[in-house]
Order: sequence, then C-alpha cells, then structure tokens
Amino acid sequence: MPLDPLDDSDRTATGESSREKRHRPRLLVFSDEASQTFDLPETGTVTIGRGDQASIRVHSSSISRIHAMLHLAQGPTGELHIEVEDNGSANGTKVQGRPLEKGERRLLSPGEAFDVGSTMMMVQLIPKSASVRPRRLWTHGDFEAKLEDECARAKDKGGGFVLLRLRVSAPHATALEEMLARTLRPFDLIAAYAPGEYEVLVVDGTMATASAMGTLLEAPIVRDRGKLEIGVAFYPADGRTAADLAACAAERVRASSSDEHEVDEAPPEVVIASGGPMAGLFRLIERVAPSDIAVLILGETGVGKEVVAERVHQSSKRSEGPFVKLNCAALSASLLESELFGHERGAFTGAAEAKPGLLETAQGGTIFLDEIGELSLAIQVKLLRVLEEKQVLRVGGLKPRTIQVRFIAATNRDLEDDIAKGTFRSDFYYRLNGVTLMIPPLRERRDEIEPLARAFALRALRALGEHGSPRITAEAMVVLRQYYWPGNIRELRNIVERAVLLSGGATIDRDHLPLDKLCATTLSVSQIPRAAPIAPSASLPERQAIIDALEKCVGNQTRAAKMLGISRSTLVSRLDAFDIPRPRKP
Repeated sequence: MPLDPLDDSDRTATGESSREKRHRPRLLVFSDEASQTFDLPETGTVTIGRGDQASIRVHSSSISRIHAMLHLAQGPTGELHIEVEDNGSANGTKVQGRPLEKGERRLLSPGEAFDVGSTMMMVQLIPKSASVRPRRLWTHGDFEAKLEDECARAKDKGGGFVLLRLRVSAPHATALEEMLARTLRPFDLIAAYAPGEYEVLVVDGTMATASAMGTLLEAPIVRDRGKLEIGVAFYPADGRTAADLAACAAERVRASSSDEHEVDEAPPEVVIASGGPMAGLFRLIERVAPSDIAVLILGETGVGKEVVAERVHQSSKRSEGPFVKLNCAALSASLLESELFGHERGAFTGAAEAKPGLLETAQGGTIFLDEIGELSLAIQVKLLRVLEEKQVLRVGGLKPRTIQVRFIAATNRDLEDDIAKGTFRSDFYYRLNGVTLMIPPLRERRDEIEPLARAFALRALRALGEHGSPRITAEAMVVLRQYYWPGNIRELRNIVERAVLLSGGATIDRDHLPLDKLCATTLSVSQIPRAAPIAPSASLPERQAIIDALEKCVGNQTRAAKMLGISRSTLVSRLDAFDIPRPRKP
C-alpha cells in the first residue's frame, strides 16, 4: 500500500516530520503462499523466524528458527527508528541486496524492502486513526447454512477447508476483528457466534493454510491483546458434516481453556430417562459387554455412538486395556492402511523406522472403528482376515503378529443397502455384526432432552469459570422439546452451550436460542423408513412441504432447508427419498 505523500501540514514548526507521531508501524510479509501483515510495537525488539519462540512466525524452509530481529525506538523528536539485525541465520538477511553480517544492524526507511531468507518483507507506517476496512460479520444461522453448503461442495468435488472457533475476552474483541479482517481473504467468512466468540470458515483451505493461520493467531503479538482461545477443525480429517466440524472446533476451544477451569469429567451424554429406550439399550450393553463378540453400533450422526462404544469397553473384562479410536472417514486409503496395520522400516518413502499399527497398540483392549462404512473394499478384505485369524501383517512385513483385540464398529449408513450396491462386503458385514446395538435418535428420547440440556448448560458454565446452577426457563425448554433434532445430542450440546454464552451465564430464555431454526416447520423424519425410498405421492404432507419450500425459495436448497428447520444435507436425502428432482441452478 503506497504511503501518503508529505505536505506542508506534515511539518512541525521546527521543520521535523510529524508523520511518525501520527502513524503506527506494521510488517508486511510476502511469501510464495500468501501475504500477511503483523502489527509492530512502537518501541522494543521483535524476533522473526519459523521457531516457536519467534515473535513473528513465518513458515518457510529458508528462514531459521530465530532468523532476524527488528529494533524499534523513538528518536528525540518522536520519529521512529527501525533497524534490522541478522541473528547468524543460514540463508542470511539482505538490505538493498547486501547481506548483513551476524549482529550487524542496518537502518530501514519506512517502505524499504528487505529479504529474510527468500521471503521479502517491508515495514510500513499506517495512520493511527485509520480503521481496517470492516468485514461482514455473518449471523450464526447464515454461517451454519454456508458451512453445510461447503461440506456438500467438498463431498462432491473433493478438497478441504478449515473451521475456526475463536474466543477472546470482551475488551479485546475489536482488536481480534481487525486482525481477522487483515488476515483473511475476501471470500473467507467470519460470523459472530456469541459475545467475544467468533467462527471463521477458511474456504478451500489446506492443512498448510490452517497451520499458517493458527500460527498467526498464536503469535505473542496477538496474544498480548488478551487471552485468546482457539479451536481448529479440518474437513475431512475431523468430520464431514457441519455438526461434526462445529463440535470438533468447540471441543478444542474447551480443551484450550481446560487448564484454567476444571470441568466435570462425567460425560452428560450418559444421562438417560428411567424406563426410556436408552435404559433398555444400556441393559443390553451389560449383557453383551463381558464377551468378546464383535459389536456393530448403528445410529444417526451425533446420536452418541462413541459414548456407547466406550460404555461397552468399560463394562467388559478388557476395561483395564486400551480403548483405541479411529475415524475411518478421516484418512485416505493408503494412510488408513498404515495407521491400522503399521509398517516396517523402508516399506515406503518416509518410513524411516518400523511403526506398530492401531490394531497392535489396542492389544488386550478394544478398537473402535467409527464410520466403518467409509472403508474401501481393499481394506475391508484385510480387516476381515484380521477378524478371522486374529493376526495382523504390517505394511512391508513378512511375518504376521498375533493380536487379542475386541472390535467395535459404528456407522450411520445403511450397510445392507451398501452391500446391495457392491460397496460393502457381505462377509465383512456379518463378521462385524456379532451383536447390533441400535441407538434411537434424540427425537424418540424426548424425556432425555431436559436432563441433557441442563447437564450441558452446567458443563458450559463451569468451562467459563462460573459457579452455581444455570436455569433454563419453561418457555425455552418447550422450544427444545418440540424440535426434532436432526443433529441429535451433538446439535443439542452446541445450541445449549451457545445459549450459555449469549445469556452470560444467567437464566437461559427462549430468546437465547436460534428460534429461526428451532421454531421452523418440522418434518416427521422419524416416520420415514431409511432403507427403502418413499414412493412419490401428493398426499404425503412432508413431500408437499418440501416442494412448497423449494418453490418459495426459487429452488435454493439452503434457504429451503432453513425454512423447513432442517440441515441442507437432510433436505438432499429427503429429495432422494421422495424422488423429487434436484433443483437446477438458474
């Protein structure tokens, strides 16, 4: 950005420039991947490097851990002096093409470029009164819809993206918004999740992009502005649905503050109503757990399959052994094979030493394979052999190793339908399906909504460092009980935790809930068979409701889903179930 030219008003009565007095310094970094800006102090020393101890971290192989220093000081008349010093780096620091010796300082003029390794940098002066161009802050509801769209796009076209959850103390919220406005690209999204809490969607992001952004947000120059808690979730490694990613990011925000606030460790997901459907399920678990029979857990996304799997393990004779979890949808086929079976030294490029797989590390315990329906046919064949022979062969190995492991698998897919399509092996299915545990959706366990909501609210309050018991009004509880919860327990947890933030830890009222979603027209999803498509019929009220919503929204599926009070992915599945043609983009 070019500097404003000096005019007569920039001169003091004694002839000195007052520009430095009215401007603040910032560092521009121009790397191959992206351009970044960092605010600088008006006095002091700032270190530049790729190491954890650097004030400004730049990810580049040409930059040393502590590569160079910037020294900033005020002159006798208030002017800013900027000097750059090399710290004995491997690839040097250059000013006007001349490399600096170790410890040598060189005066920089504002706007003068210098090279740190192969990365060009520049110190600029910007007006103190100038404000950063404001970024649009999306509402949580609109952001949620956009996140669902991005999940659908990534599923169809491949690739990945990043979801960030940021929490900062209220006095520093403006500074955080300004920093995000400078850092994010124009097509990335920022939403106000709650006071002092933001959610960010880094569109078409990669692990490297997220790592660089995470490094920027963790930098001391940012943390000096106040306590900043960060949660990062990657698609598809941490989830393939908006609810899964949001839950992962929220969990990592909670983990970042766990050192400060002690939170109850007992998971509220195990709260069950006396005599309800989950009570019968847990009685079945007590009967099944002592044996070593394989268990297959079925249920919708967010219904608590991992909690049930852990309950089976803790109730078994293997409870003293490890409980190893793996999300089969998070890794590519090649990485998944190495993670499961391990590898020998030299098995492939980068295999510098032998590594045992998860099947070996679970020896004497239980391995939980979540999203088992995402496994490739090749991996299914190898796992079938492990189930039958109780032996595992590492990648690149010649001698199998005997293991004693109990298998628990889970999926939200219809595996029998996948068998008919040829994407899942029937013999593998029958080996996994020693006992099937079907977890009913939350809409069929409405008596559990209130105790779960209160447990989640209490846990969220403790995470904020508050004491006492949060109160949920009767009006708010009516809204929660009437909603049909397509995201199940995970969705309930996210909504209640956000309500705690919006209420400031006081009484949760209906106004603290996303009423545009919870009070929208609900669909009788529980009455729809999942295995077979539903015959189209104008007499079906649900089918007609979907058609009407699409007409009102001119074919926009995201807006239609919001009007119906369901997620976009649920709407798409309902279109297929009712044989409704997918709307075409105009």
